[in-house]
Amino acid sequence: MNVWPDEHVEMMRRLRRSKASFSDIADALNTKFGTAYTRNSIAGRAKRMGLCTAREVKPVQEKSEAIEVKKGDRLSVAVGAAVQMINRLKSGDVPRVSQDGFVPRVVEVLSLRKTILELRAMECRWADEDRNADGLHTFCGNRTASGSSYCPAHAELNRGVGTPAERAVLDMLKGIAA
Repeated sequence: MNVWPDEHVEMMRRLRRSKASFSDIADALNTKFGTAYTRNSIAGRAKRMGLCTAREVKPVQEKSEAIEVKKGDRLSVAVGAAVQMINRLKSGDVPRVSQDGFVPRVVEVLSLRKTILELRAMECRWADEDRNADGLHTFCGNRTASGSSYCPAHAELNRGVGTPAERAVLDMLKGIAA
């Protein structure tokens, strides 16, 4: 059993009466006595000694007016984002996505369409876009490269094209190499 020296306990009581935080008490004791008390050890000792007071309970704030959601409205993402989208739809201010020049990055890999329960170690965890006949999500399931969760093709797809600065440097390096 670890017994605290009387001078440590007395200093802790004095500092606690003066409303010092547990971190400040630990720092003061460590500085004065060359000890290695932590904030949590001081808090635990103060609780066992009955020096801790109950925290004041903050009153619950009244909720703002409720948001009316119709039966057809779907909240499939975070509530804040869903509410913003519903408000945009109601006001007719829906952002338009431009398809000009967009080329999706795809790879030609035959998916083994394994469910999460069928996947084993070293099998690709790239999610397929659809579900199997049972309605379960499926995954690629091909052999992965060492240290990766994805097969080589999906690992390359996962890396992305980089930031604009990285792409500029890559173009410069390609020019130098040519």
